[in-house]
Amino acid sequence: MSVLIITEDTVTQLPQVEKWTNKIRKGQDIVNDIEILQLLKIHNLTIPSDDLKKEKTYKSILKNYVRPAKFMFSAVFSEVRDFANELAVFTQTDLYIISGRYGLINENDKIIPYSKTVKTSIELADLDRKTDFVKSIQRLIGQHAVTIFLLPSEYIKFLLIIGFFNTIPKNHKVVIVSSTQNNFILKKYPNFITLSRKGLARLGVTNRKKIIDIITKYTNPEN
Repeated sequence: MSVLIITEDTVTQLPQVEKWTNKIRKGQDIVNDIEILQLLKIHNLTIPSDDLKKEKTYKSILKNYVRPAKFMFSAVFSEVRDFANELAVFTQTDLYIISGRYGLINENDKIIPYSKTVKTSIELADLDRKTDFVKSIQRLIGQHAVTIFLLPSEYIKFLLIIGFFNTIPKNHKVVIVSSTQNNFILKKYPNFITLSRKGLARLGVTNRKKIIDIITKYTNPEN
């Protein structure tokens, strides 16, 4: 059985990765990274945003900062990354990220640091026009048995507005951590399990345990 996790990027990037312990420390908003700012200034470039036409140039100049997406983002993203690693121990797990620069990316895609996150439905609609990230998610759902959405309330609202959840097959298991208001609407889908998101956490300790239990039972229905 395979599990798909959909989450979003963060402003906080480039966390330090300790070589010997593999522990991932805190990052920062790259608009405050003096080294990157100076490097870009030398080449008469601004901080990368949603200007994908310059991707090749930026990757060349920022080559020492290119990383797999799962190691680019930090802060609350770390919670999702650790959760995905935990699930991957007992079932195939694929983590995908809705990026304000790239659209939908896989955790292993190598990317540059950037300063472009999306928050509103209008911004999400614009990102979808540019990258077709919604269609990408739809294709991935067809390749997995379970999809877990760990997204902000506005992202879920956007997907509701465009009728995205109506396109998910009724035999596909979906777990969503979102606001109480969104969850009330989502309860009309019998194959959806909704959990309440509290505070800044994308998951939370309680929801983490609940989802692992759900996936474990779904993977081993006889237990």
